[in-house]
This record gives sequence, structure tokens and C-alpha cells, in this order.
Amino acid sequence: MDWRNIQQGVTPPCGFGFTANLGAAVSKGAEVEIYLRPARDFELGGSLTYDDAYVSRAAPNTSINEGDPIQQVPKWSGNAALEYSTPVAR
Repeated sequence: MDWRNIQQGVTPPCGFGFTANLGAAVSKGAEVEIYLRPARDFELGGSLTYDDAYVSRAAPNTSINEGDPIQQVPKWSGNAALEYSTPVAR
């Protein structure tokens, strides 16, 4: 994914932070999801995600450089779930 005019928090040397357009960014990654039904009323599932999101073109006069990671985008994330369901009446 290619982003333009991405906004991110910036803190210049004066110490006063603000949100600015940072130029452009790139995000590359992959996701795997698995869901299993080991028994009729149970479902197990989970996912694992890798995301490499970084600034590809930095805006001038900011403390952000090309190659810096995008704020609040983790490299790895995942989840797991266990679900039990049954009819209320049969």
C-alpha cells in the first residue's frame, strides 16, 4: 500500500509537538488466519500479521526521516479465539 500526505505526530527541537503531513509512506506485509472446528459446538481460531510500514518520502522541516517506522503500526500482531455455541432450544 502506498500512502500520500500521511499525518503523524512530530516533535521539533523546540519541544512543542503537533500533527503534520509527512510526505509518503509504504506498507508491506502478510496475514495468516486459521479457524478449526474440533467439535460440533466449538470453534478455535487465530491470526498472525506482519506489517512493515515506513516513511518513503519525508516532508521537509520535520524530525521524521525516510525509513522511519509509522507511529502506532506494530511489526507483529495476532489474536486467538475460542468460541462455544449451542442452540437455546432444540
